[in-house]
Amino acid sequence: QAALALTSDPTVVGIVGSSCSDATVGGIQTITESGLTAISGSATRNIFTAEDRGPEFDGFLRTAFPDAFQGELVANFIFNELGLTKAATLHDGSAYAEGLVNDFAGFFEELGGEITIAEAGSKGQTDWGPVLANIAASEPEILFFPIFTAEGGFVADQIGDVAGLEDLALMGADGLFSLDFVEAAGPNVEGMYLSSPPQDLGDIYDSMVERYLEISGLDSTLQAFHGHTYDAANILLNAVEQVAEEGDDGSLSIDLGAVRDAVYATTDHPGATGTLSCDEFGDCSSPNIVVYQVGPEQINDGAWPPAVVWNPAE
Repeated sequence: QAALALTSDPTVVGIVGSSCSDATVGGIQTITESGLTAISGSATRNIFTAEDRGPEFDGFLRTAFPDAFQGELVANFIFNELGLTKAATLHDGSAYAEGLVNDFAGFFEELGGEITIAEAGSKGQTDWGPVLANIAASEPEILFFPIFTAEGGFVADQIGDVAGLEDLALMGADGLFSLDFVEAAGPNVEGMYLSSPPQDLGDIYDSMVERYLEISGLDSTLQAFHGHTYDAANILLNAVEQVAEEGDDGSLSIDLGAVRDAVYATTDHPGATGTLSCDEFGDCSSPNIVVYQVGPEQINDGAWPPAVVWNPAE
């Protein structure tokens, strides 16, 4: 319905989004067939920019990295850096979370690790007790649950009520990278690991954040993909600027096919997340992820972001 509303509006010449994988799946065919182009800063499902993606994704590009990149990094961190070999996984039924835990599990098992149990819930679920009891029975050393803030808060809060999970290590991903999650989860998340894009990406990123905080009146950025979405918006706006033609009467003509071609032709864009170039499958990303660890400063003082404990680029 959202895609239909956008594609029926003649003043829309491009779309920044969607913000998540599930919404992309639901609307991208309508967007592509309309001639519009969408570029997302946070939809990470692998198939969207894979070589074998379907023609319905011709109108889609992204500056966010694919799930496989993060899944492999998390597997390496848990197995090689933490030295843990038994992991449980939990997703909420979303395309994002299910895809990411599956990628992680494949890489973890390739390294020699064991997935003790693969559990699933649903979006909007508040009682995770039975699921957590099943996880406890499988005796993992760590639980990887890359879900979202609301459900993640319930999971982390209820872990403390389940026998056998008192010493379980916890790890989430960018969907839980927010102070809102920490506040919802409570003290059980002290020591929890979160994989997410870094927050120290250089002058362009720093300038973007400074201006954002000034405009918004906030004290910190809220979610993981603000830099990626900033880059997506600028790539789209640059494409529009390149192809727009002003008539003698001051009217503006923007050919949708030319916009799409210009976005795909993006090369060496100086972005907040790196120098970005788009390939023929719509991947414009400059992949970069680090691992953070939640500490008492986040739980007690609301400080954000947490400390980086592993940067594979260093």
